[in-house]
Amino acid sequence: MTFASQEAAKTTPSSAIPHDSQANLEWTVHLIKERPAAVARIAACFVATIFCGLFLFHSLLLAMLPAIALLLSVSEYWLPVRYTLTAKGATARWGLVLLEIAWADVRHAYLTADGVKLSPLERSGSRMESLRGIFLRFSDNRDEVIAAVRTLRERKDADA
Repeated sequence: MTFASQEAAKTTPSSAIPHDSQANLEWTVHLIKERPAAVARIAACFVATIFCGLFLFHSLLLAMLPAIALLLSVSEYWLPVRYTLTAKGATARWGLVLLEIAWADVRHAYLTADGVKLSPLERSGSRMESLRGIFLRFSDNRDEVIAAVRTLRERKDADA
């Protein structure tokens, strides 16, 4: 289901959202707090990775390298993610990771139960879809995020 085909949500008037790069909407999502069961799975994988590394490399230092890579790959879950929507685009930041997409680059947006995916690809379903764009997760602000994304995308279309 595409973002455009979803039922109409309350929208913020364009005049209420500044045209500069000030943040229009900011929120934080900390997935590990919302999904505590993931802690046990991540910890089990971390320990298993260390044991496999010790078995293969016979060195704690070398065994820690894949374990650290595992922790970095799931950092979006154990670090809080800060989302920001501005007139220029959307950003997601956690730790040293910064993902950005300008509204001019958003070709496709779709709504899921957990958030809104902003994609630079023309259509969904591509194998590259999960590797491109930004997924904006909701945090008790579903209607606000949907309204802000709609307003900012419409403004981008009007400015083009």
